[in-house]
Amino acid sequence: MAEKQQSVGNKTQYDRPSDRIFRRSRAAEQRRYNSQQAESRFLRAIFGLTSLTTLIVFVIIVLFYKSNAQAAETPVPDAPLAEPSTALTEPLFGSFTGLDILGIAIVMMLGYAVWRKYQNKD
Repeated sequence: MAEKQQSVGNKTQYDRPSDRIFRRSRAAEQRRYNSQQAESRFLRAIFGLTSLTTLIVFVIIVLFYKSNAQAAETPVPDAPLAEPSTALTEPLFGSFTGLDILGIAIVMMLGYAVWRKYQNKD
């Protein structure tokens, strides 16, 4: 049995209600799929950014450890025994160093991004 179709503008109208229901369900499924893909891209970006940040932190730790080890190996006579420090390792606010504040800021930015993503989820 041939299906009757009527063309109205750009849309084709079908006589059977099941065709309309099928098209609506396919459209809803496509919207869900697009939403899941957008969320997947967002989470990949967040995890990539946190992985990169972790890598940078470990590189900084290794560099500070090596510079501290070199300073301990080459003692200077009549020099005070103090650890080498940089601007990022000196206390800024109380006992918090620049690295501490930088780490807290990065975590806050990532948390805010995740919060905004799920806030607009409606």
